Amino acid sequence: INPIGDLTGVTGEALANKMVDILYKLNPAQWNDLAQAFPNAADVISTNASTIEKMNTFLGINLASNPFNGSFVPILAGLTQYASTKLMMATQPKKNNEEDMSSQMMQSMNVTMPLMSVFFCFTFPAAIGIYWVASSTFQLLQQLVVNSYLDKVDMDELIRKNVEKANKKR
Repeated sequence: INPIGDLTGVTGEALANKMVDILYKLNPAQWNDLAQAFPNAADVISTNASTIEKMNTFLGINLASNPFNGSFVPILAGLTQYASTKLMMATQPKKNNEEDMSSQMMQSMNVTMPLMSVFFCFTFPAAIGIYWVASSTFQLLQQLVVNSYLDKVDMDELIRKNVEKANKKR
């Protein structure tokens, strides 16, 4: 089997299939650059571009392209990550000393990391942003379930049961 980029002796439908394989690895801007670099292949690229566009699309978003075209994915990624960290921090006990250096650093990280994810989502293909939105949303839902469970549980009773289990194992 020839490598994907090797088009030696390939014609007809096999050439179209090879071009689909090549175009799948590129984003639409790179398709245009490829067509300009290889004018003989421009017709094959233009006829297969719509097929690849369908393969790379999720909810109307091209996963291989940067979301500079007004996509909501980077903003949504930042918001879901920020909400997720806020929810996790809400369950942490408050320290008496608010000037504590570690708590200040943690608070700055809780703001900085969502902003970094927004920047990265604008820089990288949209698929990464969609992944971050999905993982942050799942983490947020998971934290809501855990928080609601812990609100219902009597901690003293839970500690007593765990001590009994540890004593039985001894």
